[in-house]
Amino acid sequence: MSFSNLPSELVGMVASFLEVPDLHNLRLTSPAIAILTAHVLLKNVLHTRRTDLSVTSLAKLENISDTLQSRYVRHLTVKGFDEDNRALGEGLAGQHLQKRELALIWLLVILIRFNNCTSFEVDAVSDCNCPIFSSTLYHTEAISLIMAVITISSHPVTSFTVKYRNGCPDISELAPVHVNNTRFRAGWAHLRELRLNHTVAFPKVMQWMFDVIICAPNLRILYINLNREYETAWLTGQLAAGNIPWPYLEELHLKRVRLRIQDLSILLHRCRNTLCALFLSSLDIESNSTGDDLQALFRSLADFPALKTIHIKALSGNSAEHVKRFIHFPANSEDPAIGWGWEIKPLQVNSHLWVNANVKYSGTMTGNVLRVLAKRLELLSTDLP
Repeated sequence: MSFSNLPSELVGMVASFLEVPDLHNLRLTSPAIAILTAHVLLKNVLHTRRTDLSVTSLAKLENISDTLQSRYVRHLTVKGFDEDNRALGEGLAGQHLQKRELALIWLLVILIRFNNCTSFEVDAVSDCNCPIFSSTLYHTEAISLIMAVITISSHPVTSFTVKYRNGCPDISELAPVHVNNTRFRAGWAHLRELRLNHTVAFPKVMQWMFDVIICAPNLRILYINLNREYETAWLTGQLAAGNIPWPYLEELHLKRVRLRIQDLSILLHRCRNTLCALFLSSLDIESNSTGDDLQALFRSLADFPALKTIHIKALSGNSAEHVKRFIHFPANSEDPAIGWGWEIKPLQVNSHLWVNANVKYSGTMTGNVLRVLAKRLELLSTDLP
């Protein structure tokens, strides 16, 4: 029996495992196979669409939205600048406000037709060498426009990623989150994955991040990557004080965040029964000088029933004296955790200090690994000779 004579469901299943170039080659083998795999090609090619809100890119999206192909679009990426990193909304007529309104209406019409598009990524990257005039859209408006569309349409969102970094940020166009708007909350309530990748720690940005998090009670994955400035401690402090339950959170990533040990403990215990994977990287943790509170935190994590994966990298503890101390996990060949398949790697802090600060483990012995880490944890000062 030839491949083309197999049941159409089986042909489609085989084709779904191929990369796009291989799928193209398969479809060239016969007209029958080309017909049987057309939907697979559309699904792969149209899954992710990108726009810089220019007339050209929005027109292409609108053309897709007018056809049955719109059902294959699942993920939309909005860039803060065009391919030349120079302008947002190129070709839109009018001055700044007119361009913003036109982009909003056009994007709204398109997304209403993209019924299956529930995953969004906003890449709001600025460039200091790029002149910004009163007639242009700011890179920050890539964030505000997509949020406005969600608010107006109640469009369901299951995954949302924001990259807001580099260059010369302009936060004046970062619109506040409509936390009390029922239409926004209706769309945002579907959110399962939220990724916030920021190097901008202005208070207005921290407030925006806090608002988008508290409006998402059904999160499964939360990723926060900041820049360890003092302002970031406000965000984690507010989240700890906000009494957010996180009843479904399974995966938590905290990277380059400054926070108090008490706030970290509160946040982790909010998802004690559901947390499966924990990633802590390059954190500045305000703790005591002996590390007792850090040890207590690791011991408590050992009792999290669902926790199976941990990755701890380059954590530092800052005591009340503001002396930076790196968290170090001594290990030797007799350590029982070595037999449990964990990874521990040294990190060079400066010319005279190396610390075991990178620990990975995934398996059924997570509790035992965490108890060993708690027992062995030390704080080493960068001032040591």
